Amino acid sequence: MEHEAGKVSLPPSEDILALARTCRQAYNEVTAIYYGENAFYFPNFWDMKIFMYMIGAHNRQCMKDVRVQWSEIGRGSANNAAALLGECKKMRHFEIVLGPESALGARGQLKFDLFQNPRTCVLGLIRGMKNVQVEVTWKRTLYHVPSLYSSSWSYRKDHRENFAKWLQEKMRIQEKSELVFVEETGTPKEREDENFKGGGPRSWGRWFSDMIVL
Repeated sequence: MEHEAGKVSLPPSEDILALARTCRQAYNEVTAIYYGENAFYFPNFWDMKIFMYMIGAHNRQCMKDVRVQWSEIGRGSANNAAALLGECKKMRHFEIVLGPESALGARGQLKFDLFQNPRTCVLGLIRGMKNVQVEVTWKRTLYHVPSLYSSSWSYRKDHRENFAKWLQEKMRIQEKSELVFVEETGTPKEREDENFKGGGPRSWGRWFSDMIVL
């Protein structure tokens, strides 16, 4: 890993977990550090679902810090993303990042009320994360459209904090999660880009690296 002028650059994607390929013991030890000591940021629930599905159950169980942008992109993947997230029993920090675009596509009060939005409430069915800390933050991201930045488009701080507290209490309940992963077919139209058109291991590796927050 190289440091230059305050920036951190990752090594080539094929070298990141090279040591893990030497033997089973090395794999278990290296992946536990890699997935347990890094924070993973996802721009939407679709990307989170695909990443968590592809790394497998062993590596999902090592993840401790996950952050996801609440976006209309991949909104149909929220249930499966939450089901896979529910397997991350060592989770210590989970953050939902809201922005003006988070309300796009929703109708009426659903766009402003996290408790009534079915795609956020599905996270409340996750169980068994006894040490998780939940945050719901607000950031101006993705779209720079002045008309979207009015006060009516922002999720109030007290509302975000109350939802985070409610979600944290639900996720800490010590019982089996009520979510089940269901196999999906096809590719959402909004994700028809080069990363999802058979780009091969190198393109997938680069995409995985982009998910990491150091």
